Amino acid sequence: MGESGSVAGQVEYVRAELAWAEGQPEEALRLLHRALDLLLQRGAVMDAARIHLRLAKLLARPGDQAAAWLELSAAEEVFGTSGAEGYLVQCRRLRDTLSA
Repeated sequence: MGESGSVAGQVEYVRAELAWAEGQPEEALRLLHRALDLLLQRGAVMDAARIHLRLAKLLARPGDQAAAWLELSAAEEVFGTSGAEGYLVQCRRLRDTLSA
């Protein structure tokens, strides 16, 4: 579990947010998936769960509901197991939005 891999995942996350801010949603999603892969390879489970939540939020916007639900479920599982109540609140809000 090299720290450099976790850092690389975080760098990809920042690049994804920049791409999103610059109006490049496809590139942002690609970079988020890359960040997720890097973090999971290094066992950075909580960081990966935050990426799952971010993906769920972004996928819900263009209307990719099925993918948003999958990402949300992955995030909720980790947050629920770890007792990360603040993140679970965010998950519940998104779940309510997706269900509406």
